[in-house]
Amino acid sequence: MIGSLEDQRRAEIRLDAVKEFNRLTNAYVAACIVPDERKLLYSEWLRNLNVVASTIRVLFSNSAFDAAKKVNDSYLKPFAVWDRDPDKMQRAHAFADACYEVLAVLYGEVIPLPIWRQRLAAMTAHISRRTNGGGR
Repeated sequence: MIGSLEDQRRAEIRLDAVKEFNRLTNAYVAACIVPDERKLLYSEWLRNLNVVASTIRVLFSNSAFDAAKKVNDSYLKPFAVWDRDPDKMQRAHAFADACYEVLAVLYGEVIPLPIWRQRLAAMTAHISRRTNGGGR
């Protein structure tokens, strides 16, 4: 449990950074794979990504920042590269997997790991039930 009000506020800011990283990386993938989708204004998107990266660098461990930076360095390519790629979905899945690993690290630093694992298991079970026709 989070102790002081300062600790709680810090956790909220960290969670906001994680959510923004998730939003920005998913917006990038969507802009890259959806045909005829209005492309992101790249300069604005890159600015927002740099802002969240700076927040991650300051508020998270070096290993968490390095993981996020690796995604940026390894997977972010100009839209034109995606347009020429015959298998955009494979690239998108690789990017999503890399982002998922970063999200697990970031969330794990804010939410105690046993709680995070329990929530992840519950989400996975829920998705599995819905995918396998088990309803809501």
